[in-house]
Amino acid sequence: MLAIRYQGEDIYFGIQSDPDDVNFQNITAYNNIHVLLYTDTSYICKYSYQPESGYTTLTQEAANLMSGYITSAQSKAMNPGNITMEIRLYKANSNLSGGNENIIGITEVYTLRPAIV
Repeated sequence: MLAIRYQGEDIYFGIQSDPDDVNFQNITAYNNIHVLLYTDTSYICKYSYQPESGYTTLTQEAANLMSGYITSAQSKAMNPGNITMEIRLYKANSNLSGGNENIIGITEVYTLRPAIV
């Protein structure tokens, strides 16, 4: 069962690299990392490891840990349902124009419910 969060509250999250995971061993090995959080695709909260227009910059807490949060205004705009987290890694690849995109994780992290009045 997923932890419950409510519309209108700040919702914190973190992503952590794992030295045993060949796809995500070291945060600094990637040109950029995007994290998308949504209950449906009508409203998507976007986060980025590198500063980027249209994205909130993630905070690096430790060598293997980054964090961010969905603001209360953003969570209020999201529809109730399970919040999905999508993590995309970008690494330079001379064989591809613009680099290489690898989606390494899509998982549900919280259940968002209507605000309690």
